[in-house]
Amino acid sequence: MTPSLPCRVYGGHKMYNAAVQKQYHNTPKGKATRKRYQHSRAKAEYMRRYAKTAKGRAVLSAKHARRTAKRFNTPGSWTGDQFLVLCKKYGNVCLCCHKKRRLTPDHVIPFSKGGTNHFVNIQPLCLPCNNKKNSNTTDYKVMAQEAA
Repeated sequence: MTPSLPCRVYGGHKMYNAAVQKQYHNTPKGKATRKRYQHSRAKAEYMRRYAKTAKGRAVLSAKHARRTAKRFNTPGSWTGDQFLVLCKKYGNVCLCCHKKRRLTPDHVIPFSKGGTNHFVNIQPLCLPCNNKKNSNTTDYKVMAQEAA
C-alpha cells in the first residue's frame, strides 16, 4: 500500500498532488471516470457557463485562432490571458469606435493576406467593427498610440 500523500482541501473537495492524479488517471477506473465526465451533462453545463465569462471567451477565441492558423499553415499563437492583458492595456474599449463593448480579437493582417497568428498581430475590436474591417489591414493599435 502506498503511503498517503498530503492534500489540500478547497471548498470541501480534496485536490491531490499531480503525482497521485497521474497515477489514478492511468488506471482503468480513472480512464473510465474521465471518459464518463468528458461526455457528461455536467461538463457541458460547465463549458456553457465558462464560455460566458470574459476569460472563457478569450480562451475559446485563442483556441479558435490556433485551429484557423493551422488550417492556413501560419505560424504563431497567443493565449486568452494575453488577450485580456491587451484589452486592459487599451482600457477595455474598441480601438476603432472607442466604445466599451464586448471585445473580440482581430488580426491586423488577416490570414488570407499572409498574416500570422503572433500576438503582435492581434488587436481588440468589438464585433461590429471587426466585421466592418473585414479583410482590410487597418492597424488601430498604431492609431491609438498616436492619439495618446
